[in-house]
Amino acid sequence: EPFFSTKAADRGTGLGLSIVYGITTRMGGSVGIDSEVGRGTIVRLELPCTEAATAPAAVPGPMSAADGRRESVLLVEDEPAVR
Repeated sequence: EPFFSTKAADRGTGLGLSIVYGITTRMGGSVGIDSEVGRGTIVRLELPCTEAATAPAAVPGPMSAADGRRESVLLVEDEPAVR
């Protein structure tokens, strides 16, 4: 049930996870969630890599040492104190 929420009506619709799941699965990925009372929740998103044939033709410029391997981490957190 995408509209289920334990929050009060003025605190949101509870659609965030449903939207994440829909977008991720449409992209060929998966969502995994592990939750333990008193310890927290781990949310794993697995997304497929881009095929070489569909990669952009433009070659990026040289990387600086600060660029590293150009890996990214997406952090989704709605509590400002935790960010």
